[in-house]
Amino acid sequence: MTLDVFLFLFPRSFDSPLPHCHCTAVKVSLKDGNSPYEGRVEISHDKYGKGSVCDTDWDVKDASVVCKMLGYGAAKEATGKASFGEGKGRVFLTNVDCTGLEYNIDDCRHSGYRQRSCIHHRKDAGVVCYQGLCKVIN
Repeated sequence: MTLDVFLFLFPRSFDSPLPHCHCTAVKVSLKDGNSPYEGRVEISHDKYGKGSVCDTDWDVKDASVVCKMLGYGAAKEATGKASFGEGKGRVFLTNVDCTGLEYNIDDCRHSGYRQRSCIHHRKDAGVVCYQGLCKVIN
């Protein structure tokens, strides 16, 4: 007799809904940092194109969602004023307002893609992510 056992690991407790599967056309990347864990935030959307994120209302909760999307865990710092250099092309996303619990920046409130309220790359947002999935606190 053969017994097959399947083990499913979910990141949430048993009393919560099934894990969130966000099948989205949004991707993020970090540009011009000194390591893979930091840089200017660039967004790519299959429908709307690509570009940078404006630092208006940008904070560590927003940055943490970006770090999470990249598999780094939380953000150590949210930066602004093009601290990792000015991007090229369009400022793509502005007024990002995440709670920090989202799995994708597209789940956060924002002003919409390709809005004209923040048109200068001197306000490009950046992040510095923790280098692992856990932060050790002494």
